[in-house]
Amino acid sequence: MWKLLIISTKRFIKNSRFHALGRGVLPSNQSRKAGSGSQDDSWFGRAAKTPAATFHQTRAAIKADFTFDGGFVSPDYRKPLMRHTISVLVENKFGVLTRIAGMFSGRGFNIDTLNVGPTLDPSTSRMTIVVRGDDTVLEQVTKQLNKLIDVIEIQDFREDEYMDRELVMLRVNVDSTTRAEVMQICDIFRAKIIDVQHRNVSIEVTGNESKINKFLLLMENFGINDLTRTGKVALARKE
Repeated sequence: MWKLLIISTKRFIKNSRFHALGRGVLPSNQSRKAGSGSQDDSWFGRAAKTPAATFHQTRAAIKADFTFDGGFVSPDYRKPLMRHTISVLVENKFGVLTRIAGMFSGRGFNIDTLNVGPTLDPSTSRMTIVVRGDDTVLEQVTKQLNKLIDVIEIQDFREDEYMDRELVMLRVNVDSTTRAEVMQICDIFRAKIIDVQHRNVSIEVTGNESKINKFLLLMENFGINDLTRTGKVALARKE
C-alpha cells in the first residue's frame, strides 16, 4: 500500500512539472544546465532557487490544472455557468415532451427546471425551461430546438425582460412553541397554510426564485418534512 502511495505521489509531481513546463513557467533542462551549475537537481531544489515571481506562476499553473471549484464551472474553468430561461411554444401532440427531453439528454445539456402547460390555443403548449450553461450552450440549445418539427417559437428571456413565478408546497414540523412563529413568517411572505396537523403544517407559497429561496431557508430551521416545486413559469414583458 505504501509503495502504491509513493508511486502515485511521484507521478503527480512529474505530471505537475510537465504541465507547468509546457506553460513556460519552469526552467527546462537546457536552461538549467546553462545556469549556475547547482548540484541540487531535485524538483524541490530547483523550485527553492527559482525567483519568487516564477514560483508563484508555477503554483498558479499547477492549481489551474488540478483544482476545481466546488460549484458549477464552464469548460474553460474561469467563469461560472449562468442560468437561462427559455420559453418554447410547441404543438400539443403526443410525444413532444419526450422528444424535447431526449434532445437535451442526448446532447448532454443540463435542465434545472421544466414546466409544461396549455395556452389559449388548445392545439399548442408552452414549455418553460431553465438551462444552466454559458452563451455557447444557450446557442446550441436554441439551434437544436429549432430543428425539431413540433417547435413553433423559441424565446430566450433576458434579465428584466420577463416576469416569473414558482409554486412550492411544503410540510413543516411544528409544535406548540413554534407554531405561532411559523404562522408569522407565512404572513410576512404572504404564504398560505393549507393544512394543519398536530405535528406539522402544510404551506403553499408563490413567488420568484429569490423569495422562494429565502422562505425555504427560514423554514429549514423548523424542519421541512416534505417539499414539491412546480418549476419556473415565465411571461414576457410587452407593452
